[in-house]
Amino acid sequence: MSELGMVSAENGQPIGQEELEALRESHSNSRDVTKLAKTIFRLATVLGLGPTSSAAQGQCESHNVNSNDNETLWIWFSIFLLAVAWIGFAVACYKLCVRMDQRMQHNELQQAETDTFTGHQRDLIDQHRANHLDLRTQYSNFVSQTNQGLATLEEYMDCIHDGFGTSWWVCEIQ
Repeated sequence: MSELGMVSAENGQPIGQEELEALRESHSNSRDVTKLAKTIFRLATVLGLGPTSSAAQGQCESHNVNSNDNETLWIWFSIFLLAVAWIGFAVACYKLCVRMDQRMQHNELQQAETDTFTGHQRDLIDQHRANHLDLRTQYSNFVSQTNQGLATLEEYMDCIHDGFGTSWWVCEIQ
């Protein structure tokens, strides 16, 4: 009725529209399932997994396989290519391991050289710190000696000044 365009008088919707959609959906689903079943059957046939009934076994037993045919050539060629790919993969892994081992050795050597350099720099810093402390002590001693010498010189000048000051004072009075 939906294909004829009949409409419900009560609500104005097409009659049988939902049923038609369900029918179309089940039909498309059955087509998809049929295609899937055919694909699975073809794959099973290609892989040699055909029917296993008694009639099929009788047919398989009567068929003789000749190993001299070129039909198996592509299988052996595929196996050979697979073996070559695995060997290539193994060689690449070995080279990678060797390269990583060399890099680890270089990193270990670099770390040892860095530790040696850092230790040498630490020793130099300690040596410079000790030299700095010695110079600081010497400078402090020199400043103290110079300060004492200047204090003595200042006292001596005060004595001379006082000596000249009194004698000059005495000289003016007379």
